[in-house]
Amino acid sequence: MVYAVRKELRRRLFSLALASTLALPKLCAAQTAPADDGFSAPSTLALSLADAERAAISQQPQVIAARALTAAADARAREARAPLLPQVIGTAEYLRETGNFAPRPGAIPTSTTGTTPSSSLTTSYDFWTFGLTANQLIYDFGQTWGKYKAAQASTEAQRASEQALKLQILFNVRRAYYNSCAQ
Repeated sequence: MVYAVRKELRRRLFSLALASTLALPKLCAAQTAPADDGFSAPSTLALSLADAERAAISQQPQVIAARALTAAADARAREARAPLLPQVIGTAEYLRETGNFAPRPGAIPTSTTGTTPSSSLTTSYDFWTFGLTANQLIYDFGQTWGKYKAAQASTEAQRASEQALKLQILFNVRRAYYNSCAQ
């Protein structure tokens, strides 16, 4: 599964790089080419540098993966903070039992209420049980707080890695754009 995802990401990255390499020289030439009469404005560019940068940042598989890793690191930091918060656990239980009449051997059941003997012999009882437990971590010699701080630092490191990757991709897009314009 992981191999197939990586293969698909490589294929998309290669096709994006190939498409940008083939399309940029034509677009740069269209930007600098004068009109036929020499007096009208140059034709408009189909893909500007800003559009190329925006497309690279939004569609680059590495950037998408880095965003997901940053979100996962942020979730891990929030998870590491959970033991510092109060913990409340509620429970509820319902039980219904039937109290059946067990006559003595040889005795005949009688009814004092005038109802049939079989209905007065069985009685149902409802039992309800509720519970509530609250816990709060008071002190654990800084272990939980240290884990939380370490997870926050890991999140910040991942954010910095994501930003560095974005800057590297922007550099590569600009270099490819200006090289194609120069050709």
